[in-house]
Amino acid sequence: MKDYVTEAIVLGLRSYRETDRMVDFFTKDFGRITAKVAAGRKPLSKFSPHLDVLNLVTLRLVKKENFTVTDVLIKNRFPLLRKKLGSLSRALELAYIIKVFAPLQAVDLNLWHSLIRVFEKTFIDFGFFLKIFGYDPREARCAVCGNKEISSFFLGDHSYLCVNCRTKFPSSELLLIR
Repeated sequence: MKDYVTEAIVLGLRSYRETDRMVDFFTKDFGRITAKVAAGRKPLSKFSPHLDVLNLVTLRLVKKENFTVTDVLIKNRFPLLRKKLGSLSRALELAYIIKVFAPLQAVDLNLWHSLIRVFEKTFIDFGFFLKIFGYDPREARCAVCGNKEISSFFLGDHSYLCVNCRTKFPSSELLLIR
């Protein structure tokens, strides 16, 4: 069993078994990982206050077969980001994009530093992050009509759409690029 300390951004949490939680992180040293938080659902869990989505934390992990959180400490809650509802909403969408597109345990320091920078400045450009994942909006065309003036990215099939065609798709699965 190995012990690791790394910085991470909390991407999401979900219940696991009766009292545990599974937490998705994007870490500086391991890329995207999922780790178990033993007793993380208990009301008096010492970890719960630190594991809000979008928190920058310092993590202590052990790895046997899978990662388990043994300690966590908040480093930055990005207060400016949380004060602006529009920015917070876009940051939560970005966390979802990272959970979907970032491969497990693939270190990407460019992505790491870009996340920290945009969360501090509160301006999130989805096109920039989609380009990191290989979906460059500058070369994109609408998947329906072929228009070069794209405005959205459809998460369902990873395609770009123009203003007119995006109305044909569920808005809950669209990222507004422009």
